[in-house]
Amino acid sequence: MTTKKITPNRPSIVVKNIYFEIANAGNPVFQRITQKSIFEDPLSHYWLSRALERVTQLAKHYIETRATIARQFAQKYNEDGDQKDKDGKVIRKWKKGDPITFPDGSIMIEDQESFREAITKLQDEEVSFDLPQIPFNEILHLPHDEEMVILPLMEKVSEERLVELYSETKKKEDK
Repeated sequence: MTTKKITPNRPSIVVKNIYFEIANAGNPVFQRITQKSIFEDPLSHYWLSRALERVTQLAKHYIETRATIARQFAQKYNEDGDQKDKDGKVIRKWKKGDPITFPDGSIMIEDQESFREAITKLQDEEVSFDLPQIPFNEILHLPHDEEMVILPLMEKVSEERLVELYSETKKKEDK
């Protein structure tokens, strides 16, 4: 006997790719969030965990695509070469056609305007998580930078509901 999959009656999480500039495994704010227990409500906690797992997957794809675009518009070396330190030891090598990089690993862009257009187009694309929005069952007690990662994943609520949640939270804290 097969069982029917029950899905919550909430819209799917949809964000623009630019969201992954702040929500990715390399961002310290995102790392802090993944180490916290943000919600007491088990339902919100569960869906946030699922959403953060999906963020990690989607961010990886976004960052790889962004890097491909950077390489596409990068200035390239005209010949093989290397860079040596003051003692003559080779510290970096490159081949003809490799992108020119700066010491921090970033790439020297040749066609700035086309690069900006391609990156803007990528960042404006919407991505569906194929997961329902996280239920807004309690007030977030997070620093602003962490809220900016969580809020796009949550269902939108009315101002009246926020006031109600705030009042409930205040009563619990006063006890």
